[in-house]
Amino acid sequence: NFGSPDVALQINTILGSSSTSATLLFLERSGQASYYVKRSSEPSVYVLNSDSADVVLRGKNYFLPPSLRN
Repeated sequence: NFGSPDVALQINTILGSSSTSATLLFLERSGQASYYVKRSSEPSVYVLNSDSADVVLRGKNYFLPPSLRN
């Protein structure tokens, strides 16, 4: 049910970009470490494998230097 996603990721593009901003919706696949993913404005659904999901869904602490992490 993409109306209640497990994760929503907003991607904002810069003004004047040839691409539009998007919201990606993620549903965890039952019993698996992968996700169904779709752009909120489009009907197509994709599968994101567990290795890719680990990279895409990292928390912000991963990107901060150790001195600034919680």
